[in-house]
Amino acid sequence: MAAVLVTEMRRIPRIEGLDHPIQFRLNGTVARDATIRDIAVNSMRVEFRGKALFVRHERVEMQAQIPGLGLYLTCRGQVARSYTPSRGRRGVALRLLDLDPAARGAIRAMYPPDVSWPEATA
Repeated sequence: MAAVLVTEMRRIPRIEGLDHPIQFRLNGTVARDATIRDIAVNSMRVEFRGKALFVRHERVEMQAQIPGLGLYLTCRGQVARSYTPSRGRRGVALRLLDLDPAARGAIRAMYPPDVSWPEATA
């Protein structure tokens, strides 16, 4: 049975940047602390599609939602046990929905100007 990694950001009134702490939880146990910046810096590819931000690592699929208060990520797959922001597995996709515009701009600023940022409407 595949492990499930649930990551949640501490509840805050709004997302002000990329340095808010995130706890990576593996089956309910805290695996490590990180920040959104850790995830972005260690990503191989980042692209925006509408309000979604996709970050591709190496083999686990992740999905994140920011409903206004807090950030929730779920990770499912056989290699979830060994996943950390700095050591991914093949085929990972991290999706942040309704990302705060300031955080979106901060992530963009971390990449060279020639990086593609598609803005699909949907």
